[in-house]
Amino acid sequence: MKPKIFILAMKLLWREWRAAQWYVVFFALLLAITAVTALHFYTDRLFRGVTQQSTKILGGDLVVTSSTPFSLAWKHEANRLKLRAAEVWVYPSVVSAGNRLQLTNIQAVSANYPLIGEITSSITPHTAWVEPRLLPLLALNLNDMMTIGAANFRITNVLSSDLEILNMGWAIAPKILIRLDDVPATRTVIPGSRIEYRLLLVGSETQLQQFRTWILPQLNSSQRLLTISNQQTMFWDVLQRTQSYIQLVLLVGLTMSGVAIAMSIRQYMRRHYAHVALWRCLGIKKNHIIQIVIYQLIVIAFVTGVIGIILGYFTQALFVHLFEDVFRFPLPEADTGPIILGFATSCMLVFLFAYPLISELPYISPLYIWRNQLAVRSNPSRIYWMTILIALIAFLYWFMNFSLLTLFFIDVLLLSIGFLYLLSVLMLSFIRLILQQTEGTIRRGLSQLVNYPESVSIQIVGFTLVLMVIFLLKLVRTDLIENWQQSLPSRTPNYFAFNIAPTDLPKLQQFFHQQQINIAGIYPMVRGRLIALNGKPIMTAVPMSSRSNNALHRDLNLSWMWQFPADNKIVSGQAWMKQDQGKPLLSIEDRLAQNLQLKIGDELTFRIGSETVSAKIANIRSVEWSSFHPNFYVIFLPGVINHFFTTYITSFHLQPNQTMLLNQLVQQFPNITVIDLANVLNQLLSLINKIAQALQYIFLFSLGTGILIFITSLQATMDERRQTYHLLHVLGASQKYIYKSLMVEFICFGLVILWASLALAWTNAWLLKRLIFGL
Repeated sequence: MKPKIFILAMKLLWREWRAAQWYVVFFALLLAITAVTALHFYTDRLFRGVTQQSTKILGGDLVVTSSTPFSLAWKHEANRLKLRAAEVWVYPSVVSAGNRLQLTNIQAVSANYPLIGEITSSITPHTAWVEPRLLPLLALNLNDMMTIGAANFRITNVLSSDLEILNMGWAIAPKILIRLDDVPATRTVIPGSRIEYRLLLVGSETQLQQFRTWILPQLNSSQRLLTISNQQTMFWDVLQRTQSYIQLVLLVGLTMSGVAIAMSIRQYMRRHYAHVALWRCLGIKKNHIIQIVIYQLIVIAFVTGVIGIILGYFTQALFVHLFEDVFRFPLPEADTGPIILGFATSCMLVFLFAYPLISELPYISPLYIWRNQLAVRSNPSRIYWMTILIALIAFLYWFMNFSLLTLFFIDVLLLSIGFLYLLSVLMLSFIRLILQQTEGTIRRGLSQLVNYPESVSIQIVGFTLVLMVIFLLKLVRTDLIENWQQSLPSRTPNYFAFNIAPTDLPKLQQFFHQQQINIAGIYPMVRGRLIALNGKPIMTAVPMSSRSNNALHRDLNLSWMWQFPADNKIVSGQAWMKQDQGKPLLSIEDRLAQNLQLKIGDELTFRIGSETVSAKIANIRSVEWSSFHPNFYVIFLPGVINHFFTTYITSFHLQPNQTMLLNQLVQQFPNITVIDLANVLNQLLSLINKIAQALQYIFLFSLGTGILIFITSLQATMDERRQTYHLLHVLGASQKYIYKSLMVEFICFGLVILWASLALAWTNAWLLKRLIFGL
C-alpha cells in the first residue's frame, strides 16, 4: 500500500461523503448487511432452538435402545467423550391401591433425568409421578400411597407433556415415573423380565459422531441407535423443510442486496466520470485511479460491515424479544457465524458488483469533460467473468453448507437473468416498431425507454428479480404451512395398536365399531431381517457409506397387500398386477432404496424366524411417515410371506374424553400393545404453529427489506430521468406533460416487471416445491 495514494483516497472519500455522493451506496450496502446478518442471527438461533425442542421427543440428541442391559463399556465411552448420559428402563407392571389393581407402564429414570428440558420439582426416592388417567382408576388423589410390587410410593405429581421420552414407550397402560434406584425395592424386575433399556445422550455433534462410530459395530439385532432424523417422524420433515426455507430466505436476501449494490454503485461511478477525466488531464496513472477507488471501497465495506453487523444483532434481539410469547421456548445464544458472514458479504457484494465498473474508470478519455461521451472499450475478458462467477458460486456454497438448494437457486437465477434480458430486448424492439404510431405524452414516455436501452434492461432485470424473490418466498411459505396443516387434520390417528392376533381381529373390529372409533386400516405384519442382496451378504453388497444404516442392524416390519395405503406413491416401477400373483416380488420405500443404492430388479433376501425368503424389487414407493398411519419399509406381493406367523397393526383416533376406552381395550385384549402418540401429536401441532409463525415474521421482515431495497434501487436510477425532464422543462414542456409522460413510462415499465416477476415466481415456486421441499 502506497501511503500517499491511500491518504489521497481517504481525503477524497471524506469530501465525497460530506457531499452525499456515497450515501446511496452506503445505505444500500448497510441495508443489505443488516438484513442478511439479522436474518442469519435470528434464523440460526431459531432453527437451533427448534431442533433442541424436537430432540425432546427422544429425550436426548442420541438414544441407544436395547432389550438387554447395557454394557458398562457404553457408559464409560460416553463419559470418556464427555457426553451427558441418563438411563431409562421401560416395562409393564401391576400397581395396587386398596383392593384395586391396574396394569401400568413403568418409566424408571436415573437421577440426572431429564437431560433436555426442566422438571420444576425433583423426583425423590419412594415417590412417583403418574399419568392423570391413573388416579380415577385406583380412586387416588395426589399425596396418596400406592404399591408397586413390594414397595410403597407416594404420588407427588402428575406427568406433563414436557417429559417427551415418556411418550415413546409401551402406552397401553397409564404411565408412572419413578427413580431407577427404587426398582430393586419393588422386586418387579427379575431375570427374563421384558424391559426396554434406553441410554440417552446429549453432547456436541463431534462427540456424538465419535460415539456413533464406536458403538455401531457392537449393536445386535435387538439394539438400535435413534435420532430425530432416522425416526422418519414429521418433526424431521418439518425441520428439514424449515431449514430449506430459511436458506431460501437468506439466498433471497443476498440476491436483493446484490441488485441494490450493483445499481447503486453504477450510479456512483457514473457521477465520477467527470472527476476521473479531470485526473487524466492532470496526468494521474491508470493504476493509481484503480487503487484510489479500491481503497475507498475497502473502507466503505469495512465500516458498513461493522455497523451493519451491530444493527443486525440488535434487530434479531428485537425479534426475539417481540416474539418470545409466541414461541415459548428459549433460543440459544447468538453464534459468531453471522459476524464472519457479514464481513464476507460486505466485501463480496462491493467488489463483485463494483469491479466491472471500476475497471472502466482508467479508460475514460480526458475529452469526456467537453464531449460528455465515453470511449468504447472492449468487454472484460472471459477469464475475468468466469473468475467472478466461480467466486460467487463458491461463496454461496460456503454460505449454505453446500446444499442442493444453492445449486438450484443459482441455476434459477442465471436462467432468470437471461430470460429477463431477452424479454427487455424484445420489449424495446416492439416499442421501436410502434413508436411511429404514437404521439404526445405516450410517444415521449415510450421514447424515454428506447433512448436508454442499456439502463432499461438493467432496471428490468434488477427490479424483476427483487419482486420475483419476494413473491417466491410468499408462495413457498404459504404452501409449506398449508401442507403441514393438511397433513395433520383434526382426526389424525393418535394411537397405534399392534401385536393383534388373527383370532382377535373380528372382536377388535366389533369393539371399534361399537365405540364409533374409525380405524385407519388393519395390516398384517411379520418381522424379518435383511441379510443378502443379489445373493451376496448384505454388509458386503451395499456401499461402505450405507453399512451404518439402521435397517441393516435390526429386524424390519414386513407386510403384504394388493393395494398400498393412500399415503404411499409409486415413484419407480409398476404396481402389482393380477398376472403377478405367485411371483416373489416386493416394494421398497424410496429413502431406504436411495440409502442402500437399491434399484428395480435387485433381489433381497430376508431371514424370517428360521427360514429365508428372497424376492425381487418390483417398485419403489415414497412414504409419508408423518401421516401417523401404519407404514412399512418393505411390502411383499400377497402369497410370498403369508405363511409365516402374523400379527396385525392399526392406528386410530381418540378424543380427549375417550381416553378411558384404553382401559376397556386392555381388559378385553390383554395381548395387544398400544402406543400413545396423543401428547406427541399435540406437541407436533404446537411446534408446527410456532414454526409457521416464525416463517410468517421472517417473510414480513424479508418483504420490508425488499421494499427498502427496491426504493434504494429506484433512487439509484433517477439521475438520468431527472436530467432529461429538467431539460424538457427548460425547453418549455409543462409539468402536466412531464407527469403524463412519466406515467406512461412507469406504467409500461411496471406492467412488464409485474408480469415477469409473477410468472417467474410461480414457475420457480412450483419447481422448488417439487424438487427441494417435496410437496
